[in-house]
Amino acid sequence: MSEQKPVNPGRRRFFGDLFSTLGREAGLVVREARLAAREMEDALADASGEYPQPAVVETPIHADLDGAELAERLDTIETELSELDEQVEWLVSAAAQPQPLAAEDRELLRRVAELLAERHTELAGEPPPVAGEEEGADDETPTLRRRRKALREKVWTLISALLGVRLFDALYETVVADELVPWAKEQWQGIFAQAEAAGVIEQSPLASPLPSPSAESPSPVETPTAKPETPTPPRRAPRQGRILVPEMVTVGAGNFWMGSDKRIDRDAEDWETPQHRLYLPAYRIGKYPVTNEEYAAFVSATGHREPRNWEENRSKLEHPVTHVSWDDAVAYCRWLSEATVQRYRLPSEAEWEKAARGTDGRIYPWGNQPPDEQRGNFNDKLKDTTPVGSYPAGVSPYGCYDMAGNVWEWTSSRYEKYPYRADDGREDFNRKENERRVLRGGSFYYYRDFVRCAYRYWYNPDYRLRSFGFRLLSPGS
Repeated sequence: MSEQKPVNPGRRRFFGDLFSTLGREAGLVVREARLAAREMEDALADASGEYPQPAVVETPIHADLDGAELAERLDTIETELSELDEQVEWLVSAAAQPQPLAAEDRELLRRVAELLAERHTELAGEPPPVAGEEEGADDETPTLRRRRKALREKVWTLISALLGVRLFDALYETVVADELVPWAKEQWQGIFAQAEAAGVIEQSPLASPLPSPSAESPSPVETPTAKPETPTPPRRAPRQGRILVPEMVTVGAGNFWMGSDKRIDRDAEDWETPQHRLYLPAYRIGKYPVTNEEYAAFVSATGHREPRNWEENRSKLEHPVTHVSWDDAVAYCRWLSEATVQRYRLPSEAEWEKAARGTDGRIYPWGNQPPDEQRGNFNDKLKDTTPVGSYPAGVSPYGCYDMAGNVWEWTSSRYEKYPYRADDGREDFNRKENERRVLRGGSFYYYRDFVRCAYRYWYNPDYRLRSFGFRLLSPGS
């Protein structure tokens, strides 16, 4: 009969204390997780907090709109939600990474939450009755009521996704960064010291560094490692170290008609009026929007932040660069100006519009005929951008391509009411808080009325969306 090993009281005491400590700390972790979740929910429920609750109001914004106006507003909201859907998707993917959200992603989270709160407020309640629309009709064409309901559900879907992003970030920051990891670092040495004193181990592995392999000691078995795969090169690699100067065309000095006349353009918006004559000196403007290849030279030379989906976009070198903010575009212009010793900047919205429509006040770059698939990339027909210059039938009077669809193009101008005046502060490049900068030209998934030469769109200058690009201007002929 074998001799029974005597009980080691130190070992029993050590493991008892260890499991007691682990249980206590696990309870604290759970408590902190619950507190983090509760704080996040409270912040979202507080309309004045960082993540405002989507408020419900008794009178929605669209209550005083007639049927046609309401349909148009729902079209605009639907388009905006497509943009927000992409941003929420980015935030969800960022939250899935094993680290807290970056500061810029937290700022994006805040802004998307605010926009969704505004849209929920606008879509709250029931829309007003519309003449000719039967209650509960079940025809193939969605009624305004059902469209509004579907958009409201879409808003809530995005809000729910944001709740998950914020919860993950709060849990990671509170539990992992502030609680669990610091606790483990503090307790690690003590746990091994107790184990050594109790005779569980002979010496703490933290007491001395691990021995280095010597000539006498056997070499560890090497595990074959797979060689890293060589990335598939893009169709045409960017020319590293070279400055790629976009091709320019000249717009002569003279007057042109800026803005819209509702008697001529039935799609004209109030913010495009009044139509007015404006004189501009001669200048040169990009024949095409700045491409991924041209932007890659800038990123390579400066180390500037890469746009989202950059690896994918670099394989589409002739496509316009996207996911760039107004700040990114301004930085590109400054770099190219210094590198070429020639001045480049963003066009004002007046300069952009004249290059797009010429001097006769036409509605589209090619004239007044409605757009079609031969003249531009719009209405989400192709689901993506196209190589610049793909639509010669849509070229402007001055030879500019892609000014109707493909990508929204940043201009230098702050959004202000018409008539346009370059000396009223709207062309000041110094950033102001909560300012909005104008974009022009529509994009690949916006509707027909958005690709008109006079249509004005505006956004915060630090937003990077998949339809935002730009083209250059060089003063002088």
